[in-house]
Amino acid sequence: MDSQRDASLKADKPTNDQFSPTQLMHVKVSEATKPPTSYITSLTSQTETFTPIDYILASYNMRNLSKFYAPPGSAEKAAYALLKLEKDSPITILTGFCVTERFVDSEKMPVAETDGPPGAVLAAEKTINDQFSPTELMHVKVPEIVKSPISYITSLTSQTKTFTPIDHILASYDMRNLSKFYAPPGSAEKAAYALLKLEKDSPITILTGFCVTARLVDSEKVPVVETDGPPGAVLAGETLRKLSYHVSYVADPVTCNVLRACLKSIAADDHCVHEFYARHDEEEQIAEAHRLINLLKPKAMIAGELCSRSWNDGIRHNMKGKNINDWNPPVDEMLVQFKGRGIIIAVGDGGNEAGMANLKDNIPLASDGKTIMASGVYSDIPVTSWNSNLGLQAVASIAAAMESRFELIPTADQVIKTIEAALDAGAVEGVTQGKQENSLNGSYATRGVDGFAPYVHAADQDKLKSTLIQMKIKAML
Repeated sequence: MDSQRDASLKADKPTNDQFSPTQLMHVKVSEATKPPTSYITSLTSQTETFTPIDYILASYNMRNLSKFYAPPGSAEKAAYALLKLEKDSPITILTGFCVTERFVDSEKMPVAETDGPPGAVLAAEKTINDQFSPTELMHVKVPEIVKSPISYITSLTSQTKTFTPIDHILASYDMRNLSKFYAPPGSAEKAAYALLKLEKDSPITILTGFCVTARLVDSEKVPVVETDGPPGAVLAGETLRKLSYHVSYVADPVTCNVLRACLKSIAADDHCVHEFYARHDEEEQIAEAHRLINLLKPKAMIAGELCSRSWNDGIRHNMKGKNINDWNPPVDEMLVQFKGRGIIIAVGDGGNEAGMANLKDNIPLASDGKTIMASGVYSDIPVTSWNSNLGLQAVASIAAAMESRFELIPTADQVIKTIEAALDAGAVEGVTQGKQENSLNGSYATRGVDGFAPYVHAADQDKLKSTLIQMKIKAML
């Protein structure tokens, strides 16, 4: 495998447009391609108890931010200090960092960078919040930070461990308790490394599908899948296919239609999609799992945002605790029957996805406060991410970067295309189920993934790609 990677560095194939073949030839193969454990040990820095705001502020760590990151909760502390001032108090904002110079009328003039002035203006501008009316704002509770910042920080924080630069991106949104059950740092890199250990041309099967509601079609209720899962599955799968693996997709019939639409949106072949037909019947679902495993003969399975039975009662629950068995066929039986026959990688963001059982002791109850929704299906390598699309894309993107095939990393444009294709094929945004009344006065996007519009997810993929290129250049992959 090392010799294959060294050969790939000679770059007789297309290379990322930011680096010449000569530069790529001198990129060292890091310890990640040997034992991933040493990579994690050498790369990481110790974060402390992060608030949800810290996860966002620290989401990009390729300029050593974690080495001097301010005490967690500092942004909240700063806001609290400002709120202690009397109203109408004068505040002065300073900014400006000139990074180069240009000639103006034959005279050299300093040129400021774009980081600073826009944020300063937005912080200072007295604008009316466009998401809430004054009446609604009157009923928004003042958080503990306005009273005692210490109690706020104590109540909000969760203990992170030693994060890699990839983890900082995957964990950058923490308003759904991700930090409570976040997979061991470096898991995405470990998953990519495991896939690259397979021989080229090995078959890999990707499973996805989490139906969150139902709609009437010809007087009959039909399940509706969410947009988290199929787009990421397709982008990950097509990257792996271009890395010379045979990729197939398995899902329930409803999700399969969305997968085909996502594949077509990026001009990929959709004949590799296979439907799982089985009711919630033990003999029937086991037989269907064996049929597909024998047909596809995978060496590895990757499950991403695949609805899972609970370890407690065997029922599939959503994050509100509702029984959603009727909407979700037992596709997770594929992982159960494949266990011990090859590598199982699983990606999840809520803990009720197949393959998250490894983390079940830390997965919170459903939002009803009583239902155990945590998965009862295990994987070899669980990967967590604030949305599963991003986690799936990360695993494949890391594999491409390890092989110096940067041009195979999914693009921001492809992220938007696949999400829009999923929506057009009938999938719905999972938090709001596409309904404005569920959007918290517009706080959540009704057309997107997990509460955020497609452009947000595109930006995350851009950040991921940039991080991977820099990691490779710095011999961190």
